[in-house]
Amino acid sequence: MRRILIIGDSISMGYTPHVQEQLAGRAEVRRCEGAGDTRHVLRELETWFSWGPFDVVHLNAGLHDIKRNRQSGQTRCPCRSTRRTWSRCSGGWARPAPG
Repeated sequence: MRRILIIGDSISMGYTPHVQEQLAGRAEVRRCEGAGDTRHVLRELETWFSWGPFDVVHLNAGLHDIKRNRQSGQTRCPCRSTRRTWSRCSGGWARPAPG
């Protein structure tokens, strides 16, 4: 049976049960809790990967990177830093389908 890890923020909480239902009997689907921003994901990757091995790792995180501090106006993780970090990762990348 295939093993799938979903690394995601709160949005993934909504679709993970549907993925589990659709893949029941064909794949074990596991979701990490609270991926949050890129820095947090990077700190926790080793722990989450230790639950493996996984055939597929689905990453849906990073939206929290653009949260702004109301006082300073700074984003939580600068876009350049986020882009540079994820561009070093290997594997297949997918984008959500438009509309």
